[in-house]
Amino acid sequence: MAITIVVEDGTGIANANSYISVGDADAYQLNRGRSAWAALDADAKSSALIQATEFVDSTFAWIGKRKTSTQALKWPRIYGLDSDGVEIVLTDSDGFEITGVPSVIPKSVAEAAFLSLDNNLFQDSDPRGKIIRKKTDVLETEYQPESPSLKPSAPTIFGAINTMLRGLYFQPAGGMVVGKAVRG
Repeated sequence: MAITIVVEDGTGIANANSYISVGDADAYQLNRGRSAWAALDADAKSSALIQATEFVDSTFAWIGKRKTSTQALKWPRIYGLDSDGVEIVLTDSDGFEITGVPSVIPKSVAEAAFLSLDNNLFQDSDPRGKIIRKKTDVLETEYQPESPSLKPSAPTIFGAINTMLRGLYFQPAGGMVVGKAVRG
């Protein structure tokens, strides 16, 4: 059975599963000379695009809020309402109004789909390497340097995607937690 891509067109489609079609992704990859993408069959490309869309949507804390409660994906978005109930316009980092899905979103999905050919986008790996010895009493752990588990993880993989999407998501403020700590 063929995998069906339903592309979000900016209206908030309830069953959308990608921000980019296979044809548009093909053109994007072709323009970058990526022959590995061209060698894939349609189902492999569709699967990669769906996974990449899930990755992009789940990785970023997007600005604004979803436009409708029934849309399947995180875009399109609106910023919200002001105190008078008037919709506030969502703008990108250059100050241009965003309507529908920003053009960098499908491009970032195409990038993530290509990267997924050699990398698991949702992998959890230890950046220190493969554990070769672990001692529980006295808590000692030894890692094998230069091990296969040092394959780039999501934050490293998606540096280009992160740059493409800058201005459309909230950047983490750091590890500080503000609150009250009470000893029991």
